[in-house]
Amino acid sequence: MSRIAITYLLLLAIFQEGHAVKCYLCVNCKTVDMYTNITVCTGPSPIYNPRMNNACVTFKDKYGNVVRGCGWSTGKFCEERYQSIGTGEYCYCQSELCNESIKIECNIVVALIALCLGMLLVILN
Repeated sequence: MSRIAITYLLLLAIFQEGHAVKCYLCVNCKTVDMYTNITVCTGPSPIYNPRMNNACVTFKDKYGNVVRGCGWSTGKFCEERYQSIGTGEYCYCQSELCNESIKIECNIVVALIALCLGMLLVILN
């Protein structure tokens, strides 16, 4: 076998269970700060899916309680779902400490309107 094939097989064996990611780990924590626990999320997904990787999770229930920790996902998204630990919004992400905030999204249309209004104000003054 060539050296490239051996290297590829070694890398495949090492990374077959997904990548590790650092996440905030806390219960009833609406915000995080420098004292919030951080953990490294590793381990195989409970279901086989080659696109499934370790992920950070933020859960918020209807009462405003927030839990941050580890999970698995195929990407970055939020969804309303029912699970044994509770019904609410689950947000998943796969970068370091990405579960810092609860869903913050910026609608591109709103951003463009704000930019245009700001430019219009500058022009009119």
